[in-house]
Amino acid sequence: MLCKLRFAGCCEVPRPWVTTVSEGVNRLYYIHGGEGGYIRGGKRIPFVPGYIYILPAFLNTETYTDPDNRLVHTYVNFELVPPIISSDVLALDPKSDAVTDSVFKTLELLASMATKSVLSKEDKVLLIDTVTYLISKAVSVSSSALLDDEVVNKALKIMISRMKDGLTVADIAAECFMSTDGFIRRFTRTVGMTPYAYYKKLKLRAAAAMRDEGATLEEAAERCGYSDASALLHAMKISPIPTF
Repeated sequence: MLCKLRFAGCCEVPRPWVTTVSEGVNRLYYIHGGEGGYIRGGKRIPFVPGYIYILPAFLNTETYTDPDNRLVHTYVNFELVPPIISSDVLALDPKSDAVTDSVFKTLELLASMATKSVLSKEDKVLLIDTVTYLISKAVSVSSSALLDDEVVNKALKIMISRMKDGLTVADIAAECFMSTDGFIRRFTRTVGMTPYAYYKKLKLRAAAAMRDEGATLEEAAERCGYSDASALLHAMKISPIPTF
């Protein structure tokens, strides 16, 4: 399992809040208190304080909070290969067993440190490990699964791990031993968007995250496979970065 973090922290949501989980990014929430929930099939389903919720990327799930009762939560945004395949949000009681409770407490501590921007590289690796364990646990106790498509999973891993190489869709298809057209059809059918669209959004999100961490435009461009800072800046202007 390859997990790539985007954001982590903890906060109190002070106002009416609606957001959509989409564009290949998963979310993990731990609910400390307050009122809020997620929307599926037009129905509002409230979060239960004390539970962990994992919102799979490709569900396009809306979340909300009550304007009169602030939602307090720990959150982690991440990309995942293989992706979670589920018809609903995953819920997990962190106190279901001693190991899960211990792992969750570590995640909560690290998310608090991330809020203050004091995570070391070692802390980030540990945070990835805690998220990965909780994902596996939540999947095992739910009616969900991890995507079992060797070709798409390999393509997603290539996109995430070799972003700086500036690969084209044809390059990725060749590395997956498929024709370009066949690869595009298979990827689109499985993920819900073309590999070009997915890869473009993936690189823009990664560049935005690097900029937030202090990288220069030139550094972000090089690490995300753009020819130069001007090319990255142009891409950002014509395709605004999604707000997560």
